[in-house]
Amino acid sequence: RLRQAADLHAGRQPSTTWLNDVPTVKDLGNHYLAAQAAKANQNLITGSYFNYCKNAVKAFAKFVGKERRWDDLRPTDFEKYRIHLYSRYGVCAIDRAVTVIRSMSR
Repeated sequence: RLRQAADLHAGRQPSTTWLNDVPTVKDLGNHYLAAQAAKANQNLITGSYFNYCKNAVKAFAKFVGKERRWDDLRPTDFEKYRIHLYSRYGVCAIDRAVTVIRSMSR
């Protein structure tokens, strides 16, 4: 709350405050999708690509747990998710899904 107050007093949009300063998978997914929606509204990405991103984020969140803290994820979680994708998609689709998840974390 102090950070939000400092932002408001400085005339800035308050920064997002996470529980214990760590976002959940859902938090990061929502922020990523909001940014992608803004790009879609400006025709920087297509509506179909935005829908793909939305589906990829939802699938990842469902797999690892949407309320899971982002800093709790381990490399093995990503490895398990990639193996999970192999049972459903081809290599190109898997690479595309992984790219979306990587982008979400930046």
